[in-house]
Amino acid sequence: MSTQPEQVLENQLIEQLSNSGYTKVSIPDEATLIVSNKKT
Repeated sequence: MSTQPEQVLENQLIEQLSNSGYTKVSIPDEATLIVSNKKT
């Protein structure tokens, strides 16, 4: 089994999620994270 850098794996995961219909969001700080979680 070969090893891959963490960034490569992360990019592949993001691509798979995007292809599955998930959208990327920007969370620049903790306050935004808290507000975002309260919406769901």
